[in-house]
This record gives sequence, C-alpha cells and structure tokens, in this order.
Amino acid sequence: MAGCFGCFHFDRHPKASAAAPMLHQSSCQVADISHLLGTDGNGTKAKEVSKLRSLVQTPQHGQYAYEEVGHLGDAQQRTLKLMRHRRSKELVAVKYVRQSADTLLDKNVEREILNHRQLVHPNILAFREVFTTDTELAIVAEYASAGQLADKCTSPMPEREALTLFSQLLDGLAYCHSKGVYHRDLRTELIFLSGSVFAPTLKIGGFGFSKSAAMDSMAKTAVGSRGYMAPEVLLATGAYDAAAVDVWACGVVLYQMLTGRMPFCHDANASGVLDRAMMQRIVRGQYYLPGDIALSLEVQDLLARIFRPDPKHRIGLASMRRHPWLHDGAPSVLSPAQEPAAADVAPLQSEEGIRDVIHRARQRRLQQQRRLSSTGVGALGSNRQPALDRTSHSFAVTANA
Repeated sequence: MAGCFGCFHFDRHPKASAAAPMLHQSSCQVADISHLLGTDGNGTKAKEVSKLRSLVQTPQHGQYAYEEVGHLGDAQQRTLKLMRHRRSKELVAVKYVRQSADTLLDKNVEREILNHRQLVHPNILAFREVFTTDTELAIVAEYASAGQLADKCTSPMPEREALTLFSQLLDGLAYCHSKGVYHRDLRTELIFLSGSVFAPTLKIGGFGFSKSAAMDSMAKTAVGSRGYMAPEVLLATGAYDAAAVDVWACGVVLYQMLTGRMPFCHDANASGVLDRAMMQRIVRGQYYLPGDIALSLEVQDLLARIFRPDPKHRIGLASMRRHPWLHDGAPSVLSPAQEPAAADVAPLQSEEGIRDVIHRARQRRLQQQRRLSSTGVGALGSNRQPALDRTSHSFAVTANA
C-alpha cells in the first residue's frame, strides 16, 4: 500500500532548511528603513532591524512561509511533502499538483479545495491554504502524525476501539453533511489518525470527489472507490442520495475495523478488487460475518441496517448515531453544530483568496499554452481533454478507485 500524508516513507533532508528559497528583496528592504530607526545606546536599533528582517524573510502565507522537512508517501513521486511553517513551527502536509502546459486546473479541483476549506471540525483534516509555484499548485493541510486508518485495519481491532473511532467518523461526517458537503469517497486510506497512537483522533480527508449542495446539482456521477461504492452508485441508475452513499461507505469502514477484511469479498478476493461476483453481492447486500470473530448482536444489527441495497430503507446518519451500539457505549461527542473557534484549526485563506490563486494559476497555464502553440510545440496536446488525476489533490499518493 502506497503512503499518504501522516505515515509511510519519510525521507529526511537535514539541509532542507538552509536551501529553502528566501525573498530576494528582503535585505534591501531592511537596509532601506534601518537608517530611520534611532538607538538608545542599548542596541535597540540592531534589535529592531533584526526583528524587521525576520518579519520580511518569514512571511505568514505562501511558498516562502514553509521549509521542507521530508517526503511523505512514495519518495520517487515527490509530490507530497512534510513541511514546517517557519513562523509557527507547525508541521503540515503539502500536496503539489503538477500541471503541464497543456493542462488547466478544472472546476473539480476548485470545488474540492473550496469544499475542504469550509470544514472546520476536530474530526476533519484541517485545510490551511493553497499557493502556486512556477509549475505547480500546492495544497497545504494538517499533518496527521499517526498515519492512515487503513494501517489499523490489517487485522481485527477490539470492538470498543472500533466504537471509539467510528463515533468520531460519524461526528466528522455529520458535520460535513450539516454544511451541505458530501464526501462520496470515504475509505480507510482517506481517513487519518493524529495524536497518540494509543488514543488517536480520527480525521476525515480526501475531498477530491466531494459534492456541495450549495454549489452543485444532485449527485449523478459514479465516483468513489469500488469496494466502498453503494449499490445505487454501481448500478448508475441516475441521481442518488449522496448522504446515503456516505452511510454505506461508513459501514464498509466499520466492517474493516471489526474484521480486518472487506465485507463483500470471498477469501480468494480479500484485496477488495471488484469482480462480477463481488458486484452482485454488493447490489444484493450480501456480506459475510466471519465465524472466527465474535461480534456483539448490537453491532451486527447496525451493519444489517447499513447494508440495505435500497437507500430508502438504509439507516440514516442521525439514526445511526442514536443506535444502541453507539448510544450506549460511545464516548461523549460533539454536536455537528459545534464549530471549534481555535485559531490552530482555522484556514489561513479566505474563499476569495483561494479563487484568486486558482485563477492566477489558470492564467499562467493559458499563457504557457499560447506560447507553446505559437511555436508548434503544443500542437499535439492542444485538442486533448485535460487529464487531471483526481486523487492527486486528496493527500493520498495512490488510490484504488
């Protein structure tokens, strides 16, 4: 399994900080104003100059606000980096979306970033900002130090542990839905863990296929990862209830936590690769309860209510949070309406600022495309539909969708 931010390969570069680019005009700016500062004989002038230099050379936002610490995920791809904010010292994950000269940022990228930006909750991976380099769009998000939930699902976990994590997943998802955002690609590779490995905080990430009720029409496109897709998405019968699709995916995640397996797989297909037989079982809601794992009757009942092929008969998110398995044993949870006001989870950019960054990135690509087209270099790709890796914005290096 390839890595994602929060875990896996960590390629440390001790000299990264020294090699990080700085603003070229900073020393001149400090020199220009230093003669205006007086001195009291105790080095005040020198202190003020030092302070100003620090402020100029350490901006709060954008490319120069960060120094590289190492690589996350596949070291060969080098598209996901662990970086440190120079001023706050916060570790962040920065995903670089490389755009060739004949590829423009499509609306899906903008929608993903804007959807993620409006979600501020302890169980949502915090969005920080987006900026551009000469060749890439960089998306900055919270660094989840304890890795992916997928790492904990390679073998069955105790039911109590699964309950604690699952209640956090429902809290985060309920908050998303209260904001009109539907994930549509929930899976263990896009659910992260932060803090102590013994008592981690669950964080939902990967909003590359998310849908906003405010900005978009009804969900119709068959998107997501096949082992987690609800029957109505696989059948592609038209518009579907995105909230019910998220509930189905939650059931798959819960089953994985409890058993270390995928629910609709047989032993020969334990990896979850979708074949015809597996698709038929999904559409019929036929899943296996392993005989070698003791599951409580309450959680078995919850799974049965989730894995109903007809979304009209499937348990809803609000009812699921009141289910006896969760209601009687779950720890205290936040209401979806509670929005933490702490500055450490607030995004650094306004919606207008994000749109401006994306607009400028598109304009730069258009200019490059025109230059290449005028020389004939870009003729081959000029009539191609831009190919954009949708998973490349979700802070997961690879996906099985």
